[in-house]
Amino acid sequence: MPLDRFALTPMEQIEVERANAILVGECMAEQGLSFPRAASGAPIQEPLPERRYGLWVMEEAIANGYDLPEDPALDQLDQVEREFPDEWWAAMFACFNNDDQLPYMGPALSAERISVVAQGIVEANTSAQKDPEWIAARDEWVACMQNEGYSVQGGSEMIPVLSEVPEVRARTALVDVQCKTDNGTIAKLANIESRYQAQFISGRENELSAFRAESIQVLEQAREILERLG
Repeated sequence: MPLDRFALTPMEQIEVERANAILVGECMAEQGLSFPRAASGAPIQEPLPERRYGLWVMEEAIANGYDLPEDPALDQLDQVEREFPDEWWAAMFACFNNDDQLPYMGPALSAERISVVAQGIVEANTSAQKDPEWIAARDEWVACMQNEGYSVQGGSEMIPVLSEVPEVRARTALVDVQCKTDNGTIAKLANIESRYQAQFISGRENELSAFRAESIQVLEQAREILERLG
């Protein structure tokens, strides 16, 4: 999407996350505490699947349905940390919230700070959903789902009504993706949204370029930390 080029990629954000984990580890070590996520080779959350238009990749539908992929190593690390005392958690949060932490420079910088990229994504998506072409493309998908015997959620969401029965959910995922594939739904929606993102970029290019420059600086800092301490 047009706005993606102004923010760090998901893999670059992981580099920043690893650097921040190392900084937290240093901070915790000063207090005589360990931080397992700072260890070399520690598991880290991989980029989550793109779900801008609901589920739309058949390989994901077959492997996980509507669930997100699991990482046993991360689950094990979470379990280890859950057993740490309250004092460890207080120190960890204090280290995470200090000024040494690097911003992730993705579309959403944090819960408190939304970037100009995120603003553009939200505005473009809101406008796109009102576009007659978007509505027509969604209607095609809805009709396909209904012809296959499935209901869809209301509004502009691209998500079916999901059963609590695992087998039914799994079949729904396959039909959902197949309907989107057969109708070219994802390409249609992405093209519409891209037009609105381009309009946003044309009016805010200076801000976006400044954000990109800051993103590159943060990434360089993260890579220096990883080279020095990773």
